[in-house]
Amino acid sequence: MNKTIHWLLVFGLLLFSNIGLAQEEPLQPQEPEASPLVLLPIGVTCGPRDTIMAPILSAGEVLVATNLTVFNTMAQQELQGIGEIWINPTTFSFSYVISFPESDNTCYIFGGAKFAPNARVNGTKVKTPTKSTANF
Repeated sequence: MNKTIHWLLVFGLLLFSNIGLAQEEPLQPQEPEASPLVLLPIGVTCGPRDTIMAPILSAGEVLVATNLTVFNTMAQQELQGIGEIWINPTTFSFSYVISFPESDNTCYIFGGAKFAPNARVNGTKVKTPTKSTANF
């Protein structure tokens, strides 16, 4: 009889108590760590080099610098090209384009006005255009 009462007590405790058997709690999905960086969906105009370069050349801009440019598309595809900085020496308008040697395509990345150097050569600040010479 003692065994019967003992088993009834055990069964009752298991059935009616809040004591649970060891169970794994389901993993909660963790939020990705917030990044302070934002990937902007910026539209870049690309096309045949002659078409992209026509307005740049007609604005009197001349090639002043080139560089190797590496960037990612929105789909995270890495692209490499030759970056080109074009500047009009009189009006100080400028354009930045990227050309791709393996194709005839060129992309107009950005452009603007009031281009001015901001550098030092041998510790001396490079002279920047003044308001009167830059037509500001």
